[in-house]
Amino acid sequence: MPLTSALLPRSSAAAGRLVALPHAQSTNDELTERVHTAPSEWPHLSVVVTDDQRAGRGRLGRVWVAEAGTSLAVSVLLRPQPAFSPDVYGWIPLAAGAAMTLAVQEALAEASGTGDDADAVAEAAARRVQLKWPNDVLIEGRKVAGVLSELLALPNAPAVVVGVGLNLSMTAEQLPVPTATSLALAGVRDIDVDAVLARFLTELDGMLRALQRANGDAVAAGVHARVAALLGTVGRDIRADLPGGDALEGRATGLAPDGRLLVRRRDAGVGHPTEVAVAAGDITHLRLTGSGETLG
Repeated sequence: MPLTSALLPRSSAAAGRLVALPHAQSTNDELTERVHTAPSEWPHLSVVVTDDQRAGRGRLGRVWVAEAGTSLAVSVLLRPQPAFSPDVYGWIPLAAGAAMTLAVQEALAEASGTGDDADAVAEAAARRVQLKWPNDVLIEGRKVAGVLSELLALPNAPAVVVGVGLNLSMTAEQLPVPTATSLALAGVRDIDVDAVLARFLTELDGMLRALQRANGDAVAAGVHARVAALLGTVGRDIRADLPGGDALEGRATGLAPDGRLLVRRRDAGVGHPTEVAVAAGDITHLRLTGSGETLG
């Protein structure tokens, strides 16, 4: 059955406006075009969603394609009022990744059943689902969702379109890469798309409102702590492929107050500081095997 707004009552209530499409090339492109055409008709937290995206875009220009009905593509328009200062907009991708991490944790906890101790179930889900800096959602180290944020220049104030791709019912054979997974493969058999999307929207909007109340101070808003608590990257050996082609390896030690990832360099010494703050980059978690270090 095609995804329609009638099947998403909780999400529709959480959104400023929700349009469900039977298919789309890219939900980010769909939402961007509609906002540019009629900006007054698309308020904060407007959503375009489909379960049949045919030419999605990921970070670093990657193409994201999935069989119809096996994944969810959602784009959300963020128009905070008053507008954030430029440095605060950098928290939006982190907040979006954290919001989807919490939504996926809840989906896994619900799938575990109601007979078990609720706190123990939630803790188990939290251990399984973590955020990879800046905004990939992992289940036991495998990617189940990713985020792409794009800035829009509108007449009165800038806006952001946050696009999220979530693997729903993909089989192992349908996964785009061996390091991916889906909710179904993680044990969620009856996937409540409406519940997942509504939780994502609610959490994302809540963090943005907290930032507004704190005048953009993520630490004072509690957003820094919320994101840091979900990060599975901290404490891990990582490789960061940086803009411009450079790369560094080291141990992720924490989340800076401005959202940058703190990394203790492996090659620290002459000409290299011991610790650096990574503002942008493609992060790979490294793991040790019997034959040495491999990517994961």
